[in-house]
Amino acid sequence: MSDGQCSSISNFRDALLRDTFRWCVEHSAFYRRRFSAISQFGGLCDLQRLPILRRDEIVAEHSDFLCDAGPPAYVQYTTGTTGTFLPLFRSYAEAAFISEFYNARAMENPALTRSKRPLHLTLTSAYHGAGTPIPGVAYVLSAGVYDRTQAVQARNLLESTYRFPGVEERVSAIVGGDILIRALTAFLMDEGIDPSCFSVKTLILTGGYTSARTKLLLGGLWNATVIDRYSLPEIFGGAVQAYPGGPWVFDVETIPELINPETLEPVAAGIGVLVLTSLFPFSQMMPMVRYYTGDLAEIVAGTSASDDFAMRLLGRERRSAIETRCGTVSPLVLSADLHDVLESLPDVAATPRFAGLASDAAMEFAGKLHYSLDVHKDGHGLIDKIRIDVGLRYAPWLHKERADLIATQIRDTLYGKSPRLRARVLTDELEFTVNLLHGDRVAPFSMK
Repeated sequence: MSDGQCSSISNFRDALLRDTFRWCVEHSAFYRRRFSAISQFGGLCDLQRLPILRRDEIVAEHSDFLCDAGPPAYVQYTTGTTGTFLPLFRSYAEAAFISEFYNARAMENPALTRSKRPLHLTLTSAYHGAGTPIPGVAYVLSAGVYDRTQAVQARNLLESTYRFPGVEERVSAIVGGDILIRALTAFLMDEGIDPSCFSVKTLILTGGYTSARTKLLLGGLWNATVIDRYSLPEIFGGAVQAYPGGPWVFDVETIPELINPETLEPVAAGIGVLVLTSLFPFSQMMPMVRYYTGDLAEIVAGTSASDDFAMRLLGRERRSAIETRCGTVSPLVLSADLHDVLESLPDVAATPRFAGLASDAAMEFAGKLHYSLDVHKDGHGLIDKIRIDVGLRYAPWLHKERADLIATQIRDTLYGKSPRLRARVLTDELEFTVNLLHGDRVAPFSMK
């Protein structure tokens, strides 16, 4: 990114952040009270003066939080898997602005100068309420994959040739949640259909945690490029990972920061919790200012909240074992690292999703692994015990040598990811147990 681009992004965010602050104070009783001590707000340079916003505060003061009392254009929501159910509203005014803004961007897209528009297949989901339509260059078809009938329809759309004027004849990209794209892939493989026989050249994942291993597998099966989008219902905008294992880079209409989860101070380098700010006029009915996502991330380029800020996602804070010492976040076990090593082991039991879509064995690809992470802290707040229970497809005593090898592989991988974990175990400061059980005795794990 050039200095000129950085400057443009910074100016864009700074102007919209000032507008967001004014809008919130003028239209939301919640924000008016929250920002009452700030008489002058200087934009990006003053961002860290504003308090951190948490979900439970929004739930408790939902009516006062709203900047518009009128009926919303779209009702969206968080799923409730990470806390209390939270309704999220988008106003008609912001929906109109988003449509106008992205229509203008689409008209400027170089793809319009090509002879044909791309043809995309979107796998639909109602997990987070009514989606916000965002205009783009592509011509979009829609399908579901929640049961066999829908999956067959999706396959038919992929197999079909279209004669729409100015549009590609075959679907060239699939867009959808990671679980849905995995489910469609598993269905096709179970039917004996090679996904690479279609014309799909791009898979765009939207939401959920997907390991680099799985993305590479998907890319190989489809012979396609895999692009991942980080997003959450509370925030308009997100980040993109252009290739498996690559950094995540944020959209210009979102301001990212990393903070220390204990002190709430900015993290200039290393690991912290991701905090996001949505900007007016993209968010008008419920703007989120410095929203605490609960996602751990590590800065890999730039500095927190800067134009060239790029990160590596590390999983959920509440699903990890981390400590804060001397102002620095020290990871012991990160949920992403733990998931990745267990996913690579075919011995770990998995509960399939979407029963009836395909065989249970195939649908494990969209399922949940059986494991748990239990963390205990001493009286000083330091972690002194970590226990990982892993459910296997068989009773460990039946294949003891294999089970012992698995436990060693898990330990060695996590030691390699966290030298601090290894050091504390070797000095007997921390009790670290990898407990192998039959899969029926360990519940499926949630990355949320």
